[in-house]
Amino acid sequence: MTRRAIFASFALVWSGHCFAQQLMHWPVRGTREMVGAANNFEVEAGFRMLAQGGNAVDAGVASTLAAAVTEQARFGLGGEMPLIIKMKGQPVRIVSGVGIAPKLATPEFYSKRPAEAWEDPQRMSPIPAVGILAAVTPGVFDGLMLALETYGTKSFAEVVAPAIEYADGFPIGEEYANFIFTHQRIIGMWPASRDYFFVNGQPPSVGSLFRQPAIAKTLRELAAVEKKARGNRAKKIAAVRDYFYKGPIAKRIAEFSEKNGGLIRYEDMVASRASFDDPAAGTYRGYTIAKPGFWTQGPVMIQALKLLEGYDLKAMG
Repeated sequence: MTRRAIFASFALVWSGHCFAQQLMHWPVRGTREMVGAANNFEVEAGFRMLAQGGNAVDAGVASTLAAAVTEQARFGLGGEMPLIIKMKGQPVRIVSGVGIAPKLATPEFYSKRPAEAWEDPQRMSPIPAVGILAAVTPGVFDGLMLALETYGTKSFAEVVAPAIEYADGFPIGEEYANFIFTHQRIIGMWPASRDYFFVNGQPPSVGSLFRQPAIAKTLRELAAVEKKARGNRAKKIAAVRDYFYKGPIAKRIAEFSEKNGGLIRYEDMVASRASFDDPAAGTYRGYTIAKPGFWTQGPVMIQALKLLEGYDLKAMG
């Protein structure tokens, strides 16, 4: 099977306003393969896998890991990931990489919780929109490892190599830099976030070299686990996954959460597991549309497309 015969769609979280901005990274066009991503760093990571003989899933995993470094204005390894894969001759598969709510995240807890520093006690929602109390277990990494092990061909070390390079330093683009600048007040409320996103106590300037040594160290740590693991490719990738969710990284996440008033504990990390789901499916003007389930609002998009079938969009301009 050639890589041109494979199609994979890796869904990230998009913000509509970004298309109205003038960004540093101009579109890159090709004639043989396609990697769709938010910036050139992510695209380059995907194309590197294709140039090395990898398939679309290898490229998608590499691009997504790169996004966790270069696109943290809206995406990161601590978040969630809906993922759609369509291999030639096989049905559409959905990877549910969404994590789970901590066991301590009960209705009773949220009904009695104190207001956070940025909240109005008289108008706050039960679950805060931001902050550690809004966090579920990280689902992205688990979903990526499930996809890579099942459908990819490359090792974890190969697909993570571009992300490690970017974490060592990359010229930060407008959107990421502007996000940090406009959110500096709330970022500054948490020492760990301030240390991670600020440079010498200030938001980074557009185009400056932005280094993220903490995530570089973590990704290298995971690559080293694969190198030391025994067995075939699948067992080595599983060892990487277990190191994140059952090993030292899981323990560090749980310890940080508890120390800083969060609800995630080590048992929650161990229980977290990505899975394959069947897609929600519909049709639009002769095309079959496949989307993840209601946890992504995918069925709502299918419903909206069905409604549009009743209109002559071309005539409407």
